[in-house]
Amino acid sequence: MSWQDEATQLLTERYGALVGYARLVCTDPSEAEDAVQEAMIAVFGRARTFPNLRAAEGYVKRAIVTRTIDRARSRKRESERTLLMREIDLSAGPEQLAVDSVSVAEALQALTPRERACVVLRYVEQLTTAETAHQLGLGEGSVKRYVHDGSKKLSSLLGVEAMPPEWSGVATGGGVGRG
Repeated sequence: MSWQDEATQLLTERYGALVGYARLVCTDPSEAEDAVQEAMIAVFGRARTFPNLRAAEGYVKRAIVTRTIDRARSRKRESERTLLMREIDLSAGPEQLAVDSVSVAEALQALTPRERACVVLRYVEQLTTAETAHQLGLGEGSVKRYVHDGSKKLSSLLGVEAMPPEWSGVATGGGVGRG
């Protein structure tokens, strides 16, 4: 059976079950059908065959979970970036925008070069910890530490909470790290 036939058969026979599975995995049930479609594209976007329909379905289910986690991480990174860079009131006028921009730039200058590089790559460039570590030639643990320390300093300097509360144990090793 060709991969196209497998994909068609999976959608015909198991689409409802896949959507039901996605509803359990997704935080927003309305995203379930999108998650199934994204997973099908990821799995069957290139030619590949499976020993049976059950194996193909298992692969699609794993892709649903992976895509859902990726989407959640992306949303979290965006909200963290917003927290870090502060929402700038566009109605405040050019004077206030300049002050806000300058205060963020000045605060970043107060960080060590590695803290600044890690914070900018994580929050502004939205790289993962692994991508940041690779880009800078550091270990992932070091990147997490630099981001934690830099975020803490920026929080203090800017007068905002730049570090999500669930990161509070990262510096001491007692909390949950992030990928």
